[in-house]
Amino acid sequence: MEYIVKQGNTVNWRGLELNYVDVRKINDNMVHVIFNDRLVCFLIDDAELNGAVYNNADEFISELIKGSDFSLEPYRKEIIDLIDAKSEEKIFEGFLFDNHRFSLSLSAQINWSNLLFLPESFFPVNLSTKDDDVYSLTYANVQSFYQAALNGKNSPLQEGNVLKQQVKLATTKEELDLIKNSL
Repeated sequence: MEYIVKQGNTVNWRGLELNYVDVRKINDNMVHVIFNDRLVCFLIDDAELNGAVYNNADEFISELIKGSDFSLEPYRKEIIDLIDAKSEEKIFEGFLFDNHRFSLSLSAQINWSNLLFLPESFFPVNLSTKDDDVYSLTYANVQSFYQAALNGKNSPLQEGNVLKQQVKLATTKEELDLIKNSL
C-alpha cells in the first residue's frame, strides 16, 4: 500500500529531522519510507519514530502520516484491481445449468452466443462441461442455457461494480480496509 504524502512533512528519526515524501507498506512487519530522496526500510520490530516504538506496520504508518495530507488514490486503485481480479476469477469458474458446470472462457462465451443462431435441425448439441462430461443440449433449452451463461458473467460484474462504487465513495483508509477485507 502506498501513501502519497505532501513534501515537507518532518519526523524525528534517531535524532534527525527528516522530510519524507512517500510511505509504502511492504507487509505487516516492514515499511519503506523515502526521506529526503533516500529510501529507509523500517522493520517494525525495532521501528522507532518520534520517540515511540510501534507494534505493526499500520500503527507505524498511521503515526507517520497523522495530520499529513495524503492521497488514498493508490490504495483505491489497488482495491479496484483486486475487485477486477475477483470478478474475473468468479466468471472463469463458469456457470451452472441443469446441475452441470460450463466454462465461461472467452472462446466458450463466443460458442454459447453462437448456439442462438443454429437451426433446430442441429439439435441436440453435445457440449463439454468443465468436468469433461458431455451434456446434450436440446433446442428447447437453448434460450435457458444462454440466459444462465449471461447471468454467470453478469452477476460477478455487477457485484464488482457495486464494490467499486463503495471504493469511490470511501473517504478513509479504514473504510477502504473494510471493503478490501470483504473480498
